[in-house]
Amino acid sequence: MKKTKITLWTSLLFFGLFFVFTSKVNAEVIRDFSSTISVMPDSSIIVKEKISYDFEDVLRHGIYRTISLFNSKNEPIKVEVISVTLDDNTSKFTTDITNNKLTIKIGDPSMLISDKKEYTITYRVLGSISYYDNFDEIYWNVTGNDWQVPILKSETNVVLPSNVFPTQQSCYYGKSGSKIQCKISDSGVFSSETTLNAYEGLTVAVGFQKGVVSPYSREIKIDKYKIPKTFWPLLIPLIVFILMFIRWFKKGRDPKGTGVIIPQYDVPENLTPLEVGGIINDEIKNKNISAEIIYLATKGYIKIKQIEPDCDNFLCLIPGKDYQFTLLKETGLLPNIFDKKIIKAIFGESGEIGGKALLSSKKSTSKWKRVEAEPVVG
Repeated sequence: MKKTKITLWTSLLFFGLFFVFTSKVNAEVIRDFSSTISVMPDSSIIVKEKISYDFEDVLRHGIYRTISLFNSKNEPIKVEVISVTLDDNTSKFTTDITNNKLTIKIGDPSMLISDKKEYTITYRVLGSISYYDNFDEIYWNVTGNDWQVPILKSETNVVLPSNVFPTQQSCYYGKSGSKIQCKISDSGVFSSETTLNAYEGLTVAVGFQKGVVSPYSREIKIDKYKIPKTFWPLLIPLIVFILMFIRWFKKGRDPKGTGVIIPQYDVPENLTPLEVGGIINDEIKNKNISAEIIYLATKGYIKIKQIEPDCDNFLCLIPGKDYQFTLLKETGLLPNIFDKKIIKAIFGESGEIGGKALLSSKKSTSKWKRVEAEPVVG
């Protein structure tokens, strides 16, 4: 008898501790998750969620509400948070997007709360409606599948625009991808009718006739970090052009002027054309002698005049030009011996001031033809 009493007390103690620890493990719980999904004519939806969250004795700053940013066709959607309240009072919240999910962090970091709290979250969704050939559909994960605590009761109501009725409707509950059917009441309320465990959710689908909502125009989102990685080789010519333009602008531009730039060269100091030609060509050419005669004319030693030739060459049937040289200065003033020899070759050994000679006479004979001296005019 005594042994039986000991076994009974041991069993009661075991089950008592089991229930105590079990309640502590599942201390936090969502007692009620209800929402209203209103489909708007512009193809957006307005979602209003009321979450009755029981922290029991656990102290927390608040809760996290996570929403997927893809619709049933795996197309991106946009979520705009309109308001968040805690027990009908405006609550602080922040948002963050990670792994294509929007997380609404609700609560005050400087304040701890416990017991039962009621959160109301209102947000607008763009791009959640899917368009098919014969109908359009709102397919929405009501609770999400990211809660780490059980949801004792979950239900939602889908409100379509005025005078629009659903052509088909269904709902599911469980883990992501589950096809377990939930209950749909006569008034159109969707409910799981059972507790949703951690990471389980409620999803609804309501179809309606086409033309009720205007199609949503999706914005093409360009990853600003992906473009440089993909198209950076195309930037190389542009970068090179910019660098070369900057270099040309600073150092390569021609100086400003009024027209064509004519290069100017100075004759080497104390050198005559004959000397320069000899240095460059390593020999004396006829063109160097011609240049030296012109040089002597510029220095005022001789005068060169173009004249009409005598008509004694085949009755002037061969046209031509002749040049007359006039000696203007004494050759003794010339500093170079070769200049004196050129003057002597033109005017003879006894060249006199005012003496003249014709270029044609030097071509016809081996000796320069002497021209009678005439007074120098001017």
